[in-house]
Amino acid sequence: VGALNVSTSNNDEEHSMGATGLRESMRRRRSSLSQLSIRVMHAIKKRKPTLRMHFWFCISRLIVTPAIVCLLIIAGDCG
Repeated sequence: VGALNVSTSNNDEEHSMGATGLRESMRRRRSSLSQLSIRVMHAIKKRKPTLRMHFWFCISRLIVTPAIVCLLIIAGDCG
């Protein structure tokens, strides 16, 4: 019975160390990802044309293109 408790204790330690290692790995990845995000944001802030181009790309995808499609559908329906 004593040997069984020792092996269970070792398994618990291995399991908790595996979970701790996983948490540490996830924390490092989050830290790395946040550093990458910060670098990208600094690069975007430095390049004004890039920011303007990004803004136009988003606006054209979200507003201009759907408006053109709606106009084509309306024109096709009325014609």
